Amino acid sequence: IGSGKSYGVELLLAKTKGTTQGWLSYTLSKNQRQFPDLIDNQTFPHQQDRRHTFNININHQFKERKRKKSHINLVWSFATGQWATLPERGFISQSGTLVPDYQIINNFQLKPNHRLDIAYNRERVDKKEFTHKWTFGIYNVYAQVNPYATFLEYTPTAEPIFDLQGEYFTNLP
Repeated sequence: IGSGKSYGVELLLAKTKGTTQGWLSYTLSKNQRQFPDLIDNQTFPHQQDRRHTFNININHQFKERKRKKSHINLVWSFATGQWATLPERGFISQSGTLVPDYQIINNFQLKPNHRLDIAYNRERVDKKEFTHKWTFGIYNVYAQVNPYATFLEYTPTAEPIFDLQGEYFTNLP
């Protein structure tokens, strides 16, 4: 059982009239957690703490022709990276087991992520008043590789480390 604080501000600028509509939004937020029984009651950023988020959405409606409508939609989004907890150091025991040493929760922030999505929508009403809708979309148009996880790799060194009980460990860089 613990406590958390979330606060921030969001700004939105929208154009809602005309053939080209859209909006710009920016969010500045902070989301922290604290647990009395977890690593000396330290306050740490929540995994979903996204300090900055910026979105652009543009929708253009083409001229309607003979019961046919079409529009194109562009969405670009940017957000600061998620948080991850990485060990400050690690040890390999004599049995070959990795023993990670965690000092701080969510001590590493992944790189920011961003992407552009495009969709073309076409709608047609036939003579029997049936509506046919087609959507063609491309998600992440410029193939941005956005990190959502991190993996650790380690190489043991020959430096011995002894814990308080005198057990032998091999130090990891």
